[in-house]
Amino acid sequence: MAKGKESAKPHNPGLSILMAIMSFEMVVGYLWEINVKTSGVYGWISFLSGMAIPVFMMAEFIISEKQLKSDKSNGIWETILKMIVPLVGWAVIYWGFYKVLEEALYPGYELKIKDLVLQIATGNSPYLNQVMWYFVNRLAITLFFMLVILIASKFHNVIFIVIMAAALAMQYMGIVIGSGFRAEIAGCVGELTEMFPLAAVGFLLAFYGAMEKTRKWWVVTMILSLAVIVLLRYYAVFTDITGLGFAGVKRIVLAAALILLFAAPPLEKLPDIVLKVIRVLTKHALGVFCMHRLISALLHYFISHRGWMTFIETYSFMDCVITYVICYLVALLISLIPCRWTRMLVEND
Repeated sequence: MAKGKESAKPHNPGLSILMAIMSFEMVVGYLWEINVKTSGVYGWISFLSGMAIPVFMMAEFIISEKQLKSDKSNGIWETILKMIVPLVGWAVIYWGFYKVLEEALYPGYELKIKDLVLQIATGNSPYLNQVMWYFVNRLAITLFFMLVILIASKFHNVIFIVIMAAALAMQYMGIVIGSGFRAEIAGCVGELTEMFPLAAVGFLLAFYGAMEKTRKWWVVTMILSLAVIVLLRYYAVFTDITGLGFAGVKRIVLAAALILLFAAPPLEKLPDIVLKVIRVLTKHALGVFCMHRLISALLHYFISHRGWMTFIETYSFMDCVITYVICYLVALLISLIPCRWTRMLVEND
């Protein structure tokens, strides 16, 4: 990225805004259990609460497509490092905090080093931060893409499409790989069949220039994308399957429509001051993604065991908002530490 004014501009401002919105949806999907509404603005928030991880996975492979194809390995290894650092770093942080509070959080259970090792290896320890399996899956799929592109440079897309079709067929047949392993491993491995199609579609959208082509007709793209989103909310266009949480064609189409809706408009033409504001408000989606369960656990601990902030009804929409704001502020503070490694824990890029 060039220095000076350009450094303030996100890779794609609209995509950055979408990632920030989806980080809030992560919090909503995890916390909101009381008085969940199905109409109006709250209804839309509830509807999209399960789309955060599909959007993140697809968007990341749109962004990394050029790096995956490039002969220069520096960029892709930097991307891989940005998956490993949050995976390991947040595992240690969660384990440390939860170890101190284990009597309140897990009565009768003592956190062990084994839990930390399983969290780092699978991102799916039930006692730490189960959502981090996303990074394990993304890392595995990235390495697989690199290998296929290296050894089958002429027809790697065919391989991706065939595997994507096989993964979708397994989803609709109810076949879950890894079901014979212990729960942490089974959950992580099982999600691969649901994440691979999302990653493949993201890569293929970027490979065939769909992002650039749709931006030339960005108004039409936005109208069509919005129409698809509305259609998928109110009509059963595709057979809805649950799987492990992210199965089915519906989620792939919905993720693509959301990405095109936000990425199509030429927001980079906005004044630099507006782009700087966008950058500040959206650059910590990663931090929110990684720490929302920890912040929520600490907040609930202080409410339930210390009698602080009792005006907050746990698992309500207000709980979601406060948790998100705290996550953002903590991520902002961490990003101010003059250390590359700590910034990797909370900054998107």
